[in-house]
Amino acid sequence: MGFFDFFKSKRKDDDIPVEETNLDITSPDNNIDNHDEDENEYTVILKNPGSNKIAVIKVIREITGLGLVEAKTMVDEAPQTLKKYVSKYEAEEIKVRLAKVGAEIEIY
Repeated sequence: MGFFDFFKSKRKDDDIPVEETNLDITSPDNNIDNHDEDENEYTVILKNPGSNKIAVIKVIREITGLGLVEAKTMVDEAPQTLKKYVSKYEAEEIKVRLAKVGAEIEIY
């Protein structure tokens, strides 16, 4: 028994002829790419770093992977865009993390 024969023998739906399946592959409901267009199109903006700039710089470095100088420049020159084209979940997570250290964040 070959590799494919083994799996073919384990299939449970071999009894169902292809004609009896009611799958409409042309239906837009079955399209895998059918998702919300703005699902991953959020932008996170640092409006105001607040009074605890050092803590904000640390969190920004963790989020963005920037170096110390780049993160400090971003905080000093606020408002700045932190991340673009992120999911809603990730944008909310960033907002919560920065709000804990006193920063003001906007999500578009």
